[in-house]
Amino acid sequence: MVYKRNRQVSTLTTSRFPWTNEYYASTTKGTTQDKAMNSSHPILHLIKEGHEKLARLQAARSHTVEEAAGRYRERRGRHPPPGFEDWFKAAKKRDAIVIEDFFDRIHHDINPFWALNQLELRHRAHGQPELIRIRNGRVNLVSDDPKRGNRWMQIWTKLVKEIGHLPDLDIPINVMDETRVLVPWEKISEYVEQERRTRHIFPASEAVSTYTGYAGVDFQPGPYDPHWIGGEAHKYWDHVRAACPPNSGSRNTSSLPSFNSSIKEIYPAGPIEAYTYKGFVRNFTASQDACLQPHLRGLHATFVESISMSTTHELLPILGGSKLPQNNEILIPGAVYLADDKRYSGVGESVDCGETRWEG
Repeated sequence: MVYKRNRQVSTLTTSRFPWTNEYYASTTKGTTQDKAMNSSHPILHLIKEGHEKLARLQAARSHTVEEAAGRYRERRGRHPPPGFEDWFKAAKKRDAIVIEDFFDRIHHDINPFWALNQLELRHRAHGQPELIRIRNGRVNLVSDDPKRGNRWMQIWTKLVKEIGHLPDLDIPINVMDETRVLVPWEKISEYVEQERRTRHIFPASEAVSTYTGYAGVDFQPGPYDPHWIGGEAHKYWDHVRAACPPNSGSRNTSSLPSFNSSIKEIYPAGPIEAYTYKGFVRNFTASQDACLQPHLRGLHATFVESISMSTTHELLPILGGSKLPQNNEILIPGAVYLADDKRYSGVGESVDCGETRWEG
């Protein structure tokens, strides 16, 4: 499949790939294989379903800031935030495709924070050991150990500087390899429900277009303690399953006492219906959900052999480049993909990384 872009329109066109209707129509017409494929192979059904979904998304593309603001209100139940017009101009300047549905990931992550008092939220963020601080337009990297020289923090800080036009902010970043925030399902559900109750489209004349400062936070004594939990990396699964819905398969499945079990003892015997269609993945998001797959507790490295563990069950505003669906960090682009490093982006080249040789 080829994704074609120009200034006016973005379309998805189907090339002559195996599993496409066009391919089989031209190569198997009149054959026994043709008759078999006419019975509709699951892949053909999923391709058709995917094309239809993409067409619906493209139809909702915003070409003007008025369209974008209207779709924001319709989908989020709120007015767009201050600076929305500047953001849209920057997006258009970069020839970005603005479709409100694309930002569901962001809102899924930030919605629970609407339940917290804004001063409490700022206090929780302010004293974290690794963060990017913005004051009066100036961006600085703050660290409890400047000698650590975390490269990813430097890349994220550079990105924030390039964005510009940001209000005073404290942006805590998770610099560990593992994700860290796991709020129990019952509590996060309360937060999400509180967020829903705050949605309101009030008269535009009542909207505030400025941000308050951080003076009340910068001089507060002592950092917020999120009660980090450590030393239980071998039982990390038990912390994750507490963030699963009560009726999910993983919620009542404890961590394995030993990882010496045979894969046949823990792996499901057939496809998982929650995200498959006739044996093929239909819902990729659900296929990543540990709550639907108790067997992952004995297969995924996060649960089998985490390098370290520092987890909290409290809602902490912290950003990170990766996470499990159950984690409550706010997901941002991984710094590794922003780095000019051939080990991660050696397109067209062979990159030697110790014993492993990656072919780009």
